[in-house]
Amino acid sequence: MNRTGVAQGFTLIELMLVIVIISIFAAMVSLSVGGSEYRQRLQARERLEDNLSLIQLESEDRAQVLGVRPTEATQDRPAGYEVVSFKEKAGDQPAGWQADSAFAAQTLPEGVTLSISPLNQTSPRQTLKDSGSNYLTDAKAPRLLWYGNGEATPVRLQLNYDNKPLGEPLFVTLMGQVSDNEQGRSTAS
Repeated sequence: MNRTGVAQGFTLIELMLVIVIISIFAAMVSLSVGGSEYRQRLQARERLEDNLSLIQLESEDRAQVLGVRPTEATQDRPAGYEVVSFKEKAGDQPAGWQADSAFAAQTLPEGVTLSISPLNQTSPRQTLKDSGSNYLTDAKAPRLLWYGNGEATPVRLQLNYDNKPLGEPLFVTLMGQVSDNEQGRSTAS
């Protein structure tokens, strides 16, 4: 049997269903793209925590003082941080804190900065200051130092986005432990 006069095509319901499915996919794509910058900012904290633990281990392994110094944003690169060590005067090179060649400078996502503030505890740094050791305590020395013996200057590290805190702070205790709180106990289960 031959049917004539029967229109072939999509019904209005089928077209509406296709439009709804396409809209859902478009919304999912826009959410994942828009949220990726936020996720990158939060992942910066995890990378910072991992890097701090690595710096601590390297300092103890070498029995050498290593520090962490935030770097400011420039036109060429975003803000970040670098690992530094004290280099004695050699030839034309003056003595001072210089980037440690074993660690690459770390960049943070656009608009993110790192602040390091000391905690109110007696630290090896204060003991060194009292004894007259100046390169570890001068104004150019980084606020966060690992002394090569497991000890560190106790500090609070906070990532900021547009001058507002981004996530929870990290702490480095007097015993060099990287932690989620000032007492050195991890809040992660």
